[in-house]
Amino acid sequence: MKFCFSDFGKEKMDAPVQADPLEILKHTLTQAFILTVLDDEGKVIDLNGNFVNTFNYTLHDLYLQDYWKLYSSYHADRFLEEIWTVVQKGEQWSGELCHRTRKEELIWLSSTIIPVRDNGKAPSRMLVVSTNISKHKEMEKWQHLACHHELTNLPNRRMLDQVMESSVATAQRKRSQLAVLYMDIDRFKTINDTHGHAVGDLVLKEVSSRLVRVLSLPNYVFHVSGDEFVLIIEDMGKLEVLVQAMMELFSKPFTVNQLQIKVSASIGMSIYPDHSTDLSRLVEYADVAMYDVKGRSGTNFRKYSPSSCLPDATFENE
Repeated sequence: MKFCFSDFGKEKMDAPVQADPLEILKHTLTQAFILTVLDDEGKVIDLNGNFVNTFNYTLHDLYLQDYWKLYSSYHADRFLEEIWTVVQKGEQWSGELCHRTRKEELIWLSSTIIPVRDNGKAPSRMLVVSTNISKHKEMEKWQHLACHHELTNLPNRRMLDQVMESSVATAQRKRSQLAVLYMDIDRFKTINDTHGHAVGDLVLKEVSSRLVRVLSLPNYVFHVSGDEFVLIIEDMGKLEVLVQAMMELFSKPFTVNQLQIKVSASIGMSIYPDHSTDLSRLVEYADVAMYDVKGRSGTNFRKYSPSSCLPDATFENE
């Protein structure tokens, strides 16, 4: 006996039959969720009205079609294979899936795929229970863009203020220090003027990648403006090693579009609470220290000091 979502609500005059557990579950969920039933090969054999309203496909359009026809190409094939491996073992899978509607719109679903067994050990059908989370994902996207640099995807100045507040609070509680490093790429305008802004953008991306590899904590590397970066270092025991690594990351030319481009940087540093306990002052003092060595040959570093303009270190590009 075949049951469809459209059967729900109709009175049955037939003799009582044993309730199908899948039909009971479908009946309970059909009003609130996007429901899809797949056979053991992952082909669509039933769906509900919420599915039709979301994807603009009817059961006639998709009947015995592979469910992954809705695949948006957002996920890697291996990801989908892993899902299918889980459910074929009879295990439930839950997660987020990006699908494409008949109108080529992307839809994000929070989905649970429930294997259903009849008499055999292997699942004979799969019930996909989903909710549309596209609005939530869009909000997440805009929140991410508001707090990250659009080119390098690093946290931006807005995030710097939030993380600084948290890091200083931690340092106060532990009665410890933290370092704020301000870094500016030397003669970056010349790179843009000589090679074009597209090459300049690629240089910025490579600088950000190298900084993240040095610090190993992406959330503590901030892209605050065009060619300026700020780093927060809480582990003062590693400060000297990290500063040296930052300077050396410019020792090798940057290969961009088959061009070999020498890049150097000026780096300034302030220390909490030695130089200030005020968040904005710490960034300001690191910026002042950076400008004290700006324009010198090679990559230069200086710790903030009101009375000294001499660099603490210089690293010449080879």
